[in-house]
Amino acid sequence: MSAVFTPVDRASWSRRQAFWYYTEAAPTAYSVTCRLDVTNTRQALKGATLRFFPAYVWLVTEAISHQSAFRLAERDGVLGHWSELVPTYPRLCREDGSTALL
Repeated sequence: MSAVFTPVDRASWSRRQAFWYYTEAAPTAYSVTCRLDVTNTRQALKGATLRFFPAYVWLVTEAISHQSAFRLAERDGVLGHWSELVPTYPRLCREDGSTALL
């Protein structure tokens, strides 16, 4: 299943004033830093011969996908919500050193 983009009607959207304020009047950015104990996760992944970084990116993406505000985006100038987030993993190619997306 691929992600579906559903446009938001800005005229009737309940968050339109807050969205305008934080994107036009006073643009802001945010970041979150927290400490996580990943000991059990690392052990489980190692036992399954899976790499930590791709699993970590997938787990974080899965967690933030449950918050609709984090699925909000503009696509071709249209504001909307994605039905899901799909992680993309950069990978350094061995042949020529270029970067590819998986």
